Amino acid sequence: MRGILLAFMASCMSFAHADKSPCLPDTFDAAIACLDERLAPDDRQRMATMPYAELPLTHFGLGMWIRNSWLYGDRTELAANMTEMGFQHVDDMSGTIVEAYWAQARGCAFDVNAYLAYYNDYWANDVWIEGEPDPETGIIPMSRSDEYSPVKTPKPIPSCPFEIDEPISPQPSVDDL
Repeated sequence: MRGILLAFMASCMSFAHADKSPCLPDTFDAAIACLDERLAPDDRQRMATMPYAELPLTHFGLGMWIRNSWLYGDRTELAANMTEMGFQHVDDMSGTIVEAYWAQARGCAFDVNAYLAYYNDYWANDVWIEGEPDPETGIIPMSRSDEYSPVKTPKPIPSCPFEIDEPISPQPSVDDL
């Protein structure tokens, strides 16, 4: 139990960026090159050896750094480029950048269009309905529509010269913690 929690916490830790001049990519391809330039050598090695199943654990470390540094606020050139490509959410953008970088580091082929198809299918099927605002707080409750249908497009994975056992790692259950 404790080992799973410690492993999870270690995987979520931030990746350090090398002490270099800022790199603000304006395209998806430039983001991959910039990430390679900005990561410290140890972190480049860590990505090159990280099992695919552990990539979702980078969401709150490297993924958050990408969102905060390149996608939010006045740093919107990359977000605009990826929106033009068809991405709708910054979490999808940062996750795709991380997976593409991982694929490059491992010598795997990466099809960004397969990721676009998956995320667009996801958002097309994610139907939410606004409720009436709470008179005291003004908060508008949201609920998922009965018309919601599961995503039909399978989650893509990079094509690698080695076997990828599981595309998504199992998350520890509350009972395991």
